[in-house]
Amino acid sequence: MPKTSNKTNQKEFLFKLSPLEPSIDAAWYVINTYSGHEYKAIEALKTRIKTMGLEDQIFQAIIPIQTKNPIDIYSYQQSNLEYKIKTLGYLKDLSKLNQYQFGLITISKDKLRSNSFSAKHLTYISYGLPVFCPEWRRDPLLKSATIYYNENNFESQFKKYSQKKFWDQLHQSTLKLAQKLNWNQTLLPILSIIYQIQSQKRQ
Repeated sequence: MPKTSNKTNQKEFLFKLSPLEPSIDAAWYVINTYSGHEYKAIEALKTRIKTMGLEDQIFQAIIPIQTKNPIDIYSYQQSNLEYKIKTLGYLKDLSKLNQYQFGLITISKDKLRSNSFSAKHLTYISYGLPVFCPEWRRDPLLKSATIYYNENNFESQFKKYSQKKFWDQLHQSTLKLAQKLNWNQTLLPILSIIYQIQSQKRQ
């Protein structure tokens, strides 16, 4: 999954600017802002409303957002067109993962899959990418670099870990795990066995 954009896929955001509810005859007004400065305008409006005591006159604001999905996927299977996700086919150059923010594992919910191994999971971790993985496929060894999700909480998990604070924490944890799973470390026990067998043969 690519690095997230400042834009949202939702068509609008509703902001409450006053603790009071609007009256029935309240009217809407349009405020023009530069693209990308909508949220700054909302914050400025909140401050002005409070300092000028206008809580009984200005109640809500809606920011309309142009629908633009910032997610593209490397996959053989084309995604549902209604989600407007760009499918890029097979990823031939793994270095492109450096441009991404998360790895994503999608598997069916069955006994075979829930206990199977995923090489993609380790590949994402090796690039320092926290990995979204279905909660029914838990690997204790990879827990520190994994964000578990289900059908109901994927969006909330994505929003949470897209925040810099949470992403940085998990990214650092993922890098530590990647160093721990380095081939030079994981193959050491095997090498000692190989050396032992070689020495026995020489005798």
